[in-house]
Amino acid sequence: TFYLDKRSYVWDTKFFYDKSFYLDKFQLFAEIDVQYNFGELSDSATAGENAGERFANNAFAIPGSLFLSYFPNDKFTVYINAQHYRLMSTRETGFSQDFTFAGMGIKYQVTNDLNIELSTTRFVLGHDTGLGETYNLGLRYIL
Repeated sequence: TFYLDKRSYVWDTKFFYDKSFYLDKFQLFAEIDVQYNFGELSDSATAGENAGERFANNAFAIPGSLFLSYFPNDKFTVYINAQHYRLMSTRETGFSQDFTFAGMGIKYQVTNDLNIELSTTRFVLGHDTGLGETYNLGLRYIL
């Protein structure tokens, strides 16, 4: 996994669960991750090496996500989602972070290979994070 805001390597183990119900018009999807960010610490960086990008190294994170989707037809998906993320750092860095967001979105299958997605989320709880909201437009093309 590569993030633009931190200079880390991430070991990420994911567990998934999904269940369709009510004539396969609804689906519940859950995911829990166990992540370990590793790499050099900020105080190990020399001048000009972006020490601020190493704030989350040597830390465990446990994000959990939940999606409830509705499929009105074969082309549309409407969903609500929520996620809680908890970063627990080692004594070396002393940095920790947690946040919870909830949101909703829609997907449309334009062709067999292309879909478009619009979504929004609102951060409802958080510690050491800038609470706010996101607005997203996504295109997915399968090669």
